[in-house]
Amino acid sequence: MTRKQPNSWRSLNRRLNAMTEDEVKAALVAEIDGERRVTVVERLHQRFSALRATRERLELMTEIQRETTEPVSNP
Repeated sequence: MTRKQPNSWRSLNRRLNAMTEDEVKAALVAEIDGERRVTVVERLHQRFSALRATRERLELMTEIQRETTEPVSNP
């Protein structure tokens, strides 16, 4: 899916919280390839990092839960 880069700071802020990790990444790449506005790149990267950290934390917690619910085998 191709995502247009944000036209303004206001439009970015209105849409950013509703965007998925993939959409934010696509917007970040589009901004770097396009207008290269430092403040927009920083904000997109900040949001991308937060979404990625949340996803990775959930994956870690899921793995821990899976490991603690699996039966322990005796050697």
